[in-house]
Amino acid sequence: MIKHEVKYCPRCQSEFECKSNSITRCQCQDIMISNKTAEFLQLTYHDCLCSSCLQRIESEHTAPEQLRKLKSLVAPR
Repeated sequence: MIKHEVKYCPRCQSEFECKSNSITRCQCQDIMISNKTAEFLQLTYHDCLCSSCLQRIESEHTAPEQLRKLKSLVAPR
């Protein structure tokens, strides 16, 4: 039987079950992150994060870019 590891998120300290030995069943598998966010995570965190933090970090990194795109679409020409 595969045993999963209980971890604590290094960002928010919440407990979650890491299934890195069965990655297709892991909680992080459903989170889509951009290349920019992946690069940030590689530089700042060296262990798994909970899905909530992954979602928050992704939105923090993509929100400014999305806002710039929206502004360029509605800006007068």
